[in-house]
Amino acid sequence: MESIIINRLKAKYVLKFLLTNPDLITCLIVLDRQNNRQTKIAQKLNYLFGQASGNPQTIIRSKEMLRLLESVGIFDTAENRNYLLNYLENIFYDETNIIEIQTDERVIKDSLLIGKQGALRMQTVWSDDKLITFFLKKGDN
Repeated sequence: MESIIINRLKAKYVLKFLLTNPDLITCLIVLDRQNNRQTKIAQKLNYLFGQASGNPQTIIRSKEMLRLLESVGIFDTAENRNYLLNYLENIFYDETNIIEIQTDERVIKDSLLIGKQGALRMQTVWSDDKLITFFLKKGDN
């Protein structure tokens, strides 16, 4: 019984603290959304690095993306996965790279992905804060 009372007091204290510090609540919400977005982006990296499953066309496209990444020196390593995670997170926050807003309100962003041996044009498609897909292009394509 005593522990229940203590837990309720703690909960009331935490609630009171959060209600009197709205900036903290906003910060926690932003951090939670960022964490969710990064987790989903990390899952999408498997697709970029040729590890897609499902229909044959998806697998072929995934392998082509891996080939393009490797052509500019971005191989499937923990360091490069972290690099791409941060890169995609930066694309999300950059509002200067929007090239199209579709009728369904998806946003297409354009960027230049730099590897150790070259660069690729990357287009990303976002719905709110969710990365839908990406396209890699080499040269003038």
